[in-house]
Amino acid sequence: MRIPSFLSLIVLAAMTGPVSAQSAATGAMPAEAMPVPPLVEVEEAGVGSTIRISLDHARVLRLTEPVGTIIIGNPAIADAAMPDDVTLILTGRSYGETNLIMMDQNGVIVAENTILVGLEGGSLVSVYRRTTRSTLSCSPICQIRPTPGDDPEQVNAGFGAFEARNTQAVGAAGGGQTR
Repeated sequence: MRIPSFLSLIVLAAMTGPVSAQSAATGAMPAEAMPVPPLVEVEEAGVGSTIRISLDHARVLRLTEPVGTIIIGNPAIADAAMPDDVTLILTGRSYGETNLIMMDQNGVIVAENTILVGLEGGSLVSVYRRTTRSTLSCSPICQIRPTPGDDPEQVNAGFGAFEARNTQAVGAAGGGQTR
């Protein structure tokens, strides 16, 4: 099924680093009024499109058309909030891959995407102790990263830490209230 191009997504990112305003004498637009260029543009938000998010980071997606409903396949991996019907905020909650389905006000699926939550700039290390394995994310210090196939005791400890961290983050964000 071809997804109409008018439902393409534009992912915007904040510009990094200090920006100075141009002088009024040059007639240039002040930095605050300059449009933010798109970081990534997905021409057709169809099957196979991947949205990458770092763990504990958020991405703001501006939708070209209003969306009525969003569905996250596994909310333990990514969380979504819609402050309005054309803005979608995705937050990486734990490592993994899930899907995002967007429906219009009539309940018709208008876009499907894959969400991939992973490491940015980090590296993974596997430690083997006889027949058990533990996976660590080292960026710059090593921390347990639960991975299927790891020692169950380490995985349970890692998931407990994720659960405690997510509970703390939701509480700090006002209880995770969305519209």
